[in-house]
Amino acid sequence: MPTSKQVIEEQLWLLSVSLFLREYCVFEKNVKAFYLQNINNNKEILSYFYGGKTALNVHIDTSKMNFGFNTILFDSNFQNIFSILSINHVIKIDRWYNLTSYSNDIKVTSVSKKMIQYDFYTIALALINMRNILAHENSSTSFKKECIIEILPNDILINFMNEEVIFNKSSIDDCDAKTIIVQSNLYYMKLFNKELEKFIK
Repeated sequence: MPTSKQVIEEQLWLLSVSLFLREYCVFEKNVKAFYLQNINNNKEILSYFYGGKTALNVHIDTSKMNFGFNTILFDSNFQNIFSILSINHVIKIDRWYNLTSYSNDIKVTSVSKKMIQYDFYTIALALINMRNILAHENSSTSFKKECIIEILPNDILINFMNEEVIFNKSSIDDCDAKTIIVQSNLYYMKLFNKELEKFIK
């Protein structure tokens, strides 16, 4: 029988996960729009990965119990790129080959360490890694360092969680370590989304 503290911890955890995943939908939409509107370098590199992935695009035809090939028309403007490559793929390709001149302009300053700035790739990949864990390993969640942007101090988290209305001032004391990590990443995701939106028409 769980204690009342364990019940509250679990409720705050589930609520935090739900809020994170809801904001992640905004993040994913923004990242796609950012790339669709701003790819301006090394298009041949993107064509290479895009074409290679498309060449292997098969499906199982269960009516005939064999493989079928998906027909995908090449799009030189890459408007259907995210039907072929995940945002994770595109961000990592961009990190290597600088697909857009704007990625390096997007930074978020640490709220507790003012001399530190987190770049586009650090934040985006940490959020994707966390989302994948929350979506697939929720029952036994633990976060490695590549999922964590920064664990925020309690005073900042208290103000942030109070802004979300559904929390109260005592909530921070009832949060376990993994909930604090999710809330910290959620905080940075909201800041990151605001920065991304400056580059989206």
